[in-house]
Amino acid sequence: MKRHPHARCPGFGLPAAVFLLVILAGLAAALAKLGSGQQQASGLDIQGARALQAARAGIEWGLFQVLDLNPASVRYPGTDPDGAPPWDNAYMPPCFASPTSLVLGDFSVSVLCTSTDYLEGTRQVRIYRLDATASLGTPGSPGRVERAMGSTVEMCKTPAGSAPLYLCS
Repeated sequence: MKRHPHARCPGFGLPAAVFLLVILAGLAAALAKLGSGQQQASGLDIQGARALQAARAGIEWGLFQVLDLNPASVRYPGTDPDGAPPWDNAYMPPCFASPTSLVLGDFSVSVLCTSTDYLEGTRQVRIYRLDATASLGTPGSPGRVERAMGSTVEMCKTPAGSAPLYLCS
């Protein structure tokens, strides 16, 4: 018995259906992985923004330490308990102990302060350099986030000025 040339070939549809299912399953798996990666990247982006704000808070804390103009803490020239010259007195505090570690929420923040003194005519000038690094997670882990920020601020005083406002204008 001869087959008609347009007769169906039995079993041809099954391999095509399996092939199509495998392709669609692979595509679904790739899309799921892509979506998961995007979600993780978005989470790290948010943590990075939080780390930047934690580093900024560390800088602001450091600035408060070196620029504290609270009159209750003012020391007048010649009254420094460590016998230092007026250079180390009112309104020009030395750097705080560096590095200082702070904990802000989930973040660990390290703040480093360095200062340089010089004379500008009769004015005494101190430049403070503050560097803060905020981090979350262990180094080498996929969820590790770290941001760093720096700031420089200058203070000066004129020894011939009237106490306690030695600040230069």
